[in-house]
Amino acid sequence: MKKSTRLFELYKYLVDQKEPVSIQALSEILKVSSRTIRYDLNEIEDLIQKYELKLTKKPNFGVLLEGEAEEQFKVFAEFNDFYNSRHFRSAKMRKYLILYRLFQKKEPILIFELADLLDVSSATVSKDLDQVEKWLNRRDLALIRRRNYGVQIEGAEIDIRHAMKSLLNESYEAGNMIELLNKSNKKVNFKSRLEHGYNKEIKNLLGELNLKEIESVVKVAEKELGIRFTDSAFTGLIIHIAFAISRLLADQDIKIETERLKIIKKKKEFKTAEKISLLLEEKFSVAIPEDEIGFITIHLLGAKMREGKADSELSENNLEYLVKEMIKVVEKYFSTSFAGDQKLYSGLLVHLQAIVNRIIFNLPIQNPLLEDIKEKYSEVFKASKLAARLIQSEFYVEISEDEVGYLTIHFGAALERINFQKKTKAKVAIVCSSGVGTTNLLEVRLKNEFKAIEIIDSLSSLDLEDNDILKEIDFVISTIPLSLEEIDVIKVNPFLEENDIEKIKAYLKQRKMEYGIFSEAKNKTRADKMPLNSENMLAKNHKIKSEEIIDLLSPFLDQEQISAALEKLKAYFASEKRSKQAESQVENQKKNLLTLLKRDQIKIIKTTADWKKAIEEAGRLLLDKEFIKARYIKKMIRIVEDKGPYIAIAPEICLAHAGIEDGVKESAISLLVIKKGIKLGHQFDPIKFIFVLAPIDKKSHMPALTDIMEFANNRKLMDDLLAAESEGAAYKLLQNNFNK
Repeated sequence: MKKSTRLFELYKYLVDQKEPVSIQALSEILKVSSRTIRYDLNEIEDLIQKYELKLTKKPNFGVLLEGEAEEQFKVFAEFNDFYNSRHFRSAKMRKYLILYRLFQKKEPILIFELADLLDVSSATVSKDLDQVEKWLNRRDLALIRRRNYGVQIEGAEIDIRHAMKSLLNESYEAGNMIELLNKSNKKVNFKSRLEHGYNKEIKNLLGELNLKEIESVVKVAEKELGIRFTDSAFTGLIIHIAFAISRLLADQDIKIETERLKIIKKKKEFKTAEKISLLLEEKFSVAIPEDEIGFITIHLLGAKMREGKADSELSENNLEYLVKEMIKVVEKYFSTSFAGDQKLYSGLLVHLQAIVNRIIFNLPIQNPLLEDIKEKYSEVFKASKLAARLIQSEFYVEISEDEVGYLTIHFGAALERINFQKKTKAKVAIVCSSGVGTTNLLEVRLKNEFKAIEIIDSLSSLDLEDNDILKEIDFVISTIPLSLEEIDVIKVNPFLEENDIEKIKAYLKQRKMEYGIFSEAKNKTRADKMPLNSENMLAKNHKIKSEEIIDLLSPFLDQEQISAALEKLKAYFASEKRSKQAESQVENQKKNLLTLLKRDQIKIIKTTADWKKAIEEAGRLLLDKEFIKARYIKKMIRIVEDKGPYIAIAPEICLAHAGIEDGVKESAISLLVIKKGIKLGHQFDPIKFIFVLAPIDKKSHMPALTDIMEFANNRKLMDDLLAAESEGAAYKLLQNNFNK
C-alpha cells in the first residue's frame, strides 16, 4: 500500500473509532510495523494542526482522534484533493472516467481533451478507448471514433440507461452507494466519496438532483404496493429515477415497443408509476411521457423485496410448482431435505417473481457479491445453477450468474438452518443491503457461530434513523458502512469470514460476554424424552382407532360426552383419510422422467447434419406415436431461431419444447443420443443429448425436469449412455438410475 493511501486509510479508521485503539492493533489492520504507524501518526498530527482536532497518544491508553465531525471532514477534503489527483493512473480507473465523461456529453469529445483530463498521452487514451469500446459493446452500445470528430456513445436510450447504472455499480460499491444516499440526504459530506475519485462525475451524471425528494417518491411506491424494497433495490430505484429525470431534462427519453407497453400498462405497478410520476413532475418541473412511466413500472416489477408478498396471480398459477421443483433439485444434489423450511419457500417465491419480471422485461441485474458467493459457496452455486435451468427451460432465456448468485444465497441460508441451534445472550440488530437471502444467510451464520448473540431484528439502513429498536439492542452488525452515534456498529462481510468472527469475539470478550457454540450433546433433545402430545401420538400411531382413543380418555370424560367425542374423532380421521387420498392422487398425476420417456422414445445415432435435423429427429419419436402434431416440431425450431440457443441447459444437454397450444396431444418425452455431438452455438456445445418435452399442462411434467437436472449432474450415467450399443441398453441404464 502506498504511503499516501495508507495515511488516508489510517486517518479514516481513527475517525470511525469512539474509543482509544492501540498502535499494535493499527499495525495489524494496516499490515505494517508499529514503527511505521508511529511515523504515520506524526504526519497526521502535523496535518491536523490547522484544524480544531486533537490526536491523543498515550502508553497504556492508545490513540484517539477527538474533534467535531465538521473539522474531521475538512481534513478528508484535503486528502481528497491529493488522492483524486493521482487516482486515475490505472487503466481501469481511466476507463471508468472516460465512460463517465462520454455519458455526460451529447456532443463528441476529442482525444486530446481526454488526454488532458487524464494527464496521459493520446496513444494511451487510444488504448483505453479500446477497453471502453469492449465495455460498451457488451451492453449493446457502440463507440463512434472518427478522426477530427472525436468519440461518442451511440445506441438506444434504454441501453444507455442500463449502462449508466452498470457504470455506477462497478465504480462505486453497493454499500458505499447506500451511504452516499444516506449522507447526501442529511446534507453533509460523506467519507465514502474519498474511496473513489468519481465524486464530481457521479454528481454530474445524476444531474445534481435532490435525492431526498426522489427518496420520498420511492417510499410512496412502497406504500402503494404494500411492500418493502431491499436497500440495494431502494437505492437502485432512486438512482434510476435520477437518471431518468436528468436525461429527460436533456431531451433524451425512453421509447418502448407499443405491444410491450400495452402489457406493462395492465400491471398494477403501472398505476403506482403514474402516481409517482405526477409527484416527480411537480417536484422537478419536467414532463414524464408514458414510455418513461412504463420504464419506471419495469423497475418496480424487477426490484427485490425485503418485505411483501409475491403477486398472487403470478405465484399461484405459474411459480409455486417451479419453486418446489427447484428445491427438489438442490435437495437431491446435497442428499438432504428442506421439508418444513417455509423461509426458503416463501423467500424463493418472492425472489422468483422478481426474476421472472426481469426476464420478461429484459431488465439486467448485477450481483456485487457474486465472486464471494462463487468462492465461499461453490457447491451451493453449482446446485443452484442446476435448479436455475428449470427457469431457463420454462422461459427460453439464459439465467445469468448474477441471478444464480442470489438463488445460492437462499439455498445457502437453508443449508445453514439445517444445523441451526438456538443461542441467546447479547441483543443485536442486523443491517444488510442485499436482500432477504443475504440477511437470512448472515443471520444463520451468526447464530451458528455465537451462543452469545440474540438477533432482535434485520433492518434496512434507511430504517435506522430515530428507530426505537436502538434502545433495545446492545450493538449493530452491518454489511455496509454506518455511522451511529448512540450505538456501536461492527462491519462484517455478508459471508462472515474468519476475521469478522474474530472481530465480534474480541468485541464480546471486551464486554465480558461469552462466545462460541453449545456442544450438540447438551442441546440435543432425545426422541424418547419428547413430550407426548396429540400430534406426536397420532404421528407415531397413524392406524390408531377412534374407539381406542376414547377408551384412553374415558376417565376424563362425562358419560354423556363420550358418544359425541367418538363421532367427532371418526369425522376427523375420515377427513384426514380423504385429504391424504387427494394428496396421493395429485402426486400420482405427477410424471417423472421414466413415466414420460419409454424405451421406443429413445434413439441413438452417431451424427446428424445440424441442430435443426437433430430436433426434427428427436421430435419424430413423439410424432410417430401421435403424442404431438407436426407443427410442434416446427415451433421448437422457430423458438431457437428467434430466441437463441437457450434450450442448452447443461454441458452436452439440451431440452427442446414448445407451448401446450402448439400441437401437444399427450404428455411425453423423447431422447436423441448423438455420439459425436452437434453444434448449437452455445458454450455447452457439443450437444450429445437432446430431450424433447411435450407438456400437456404447466405442472405434471415438472418431476421429469427435475430428473433431467439430476441426469445433467451425473457424468457417469451420461458416459454410460454414450457407450450404450442399443436403445434397450440405454433405457436399462436409465431404469437402474431412476427406479432406485
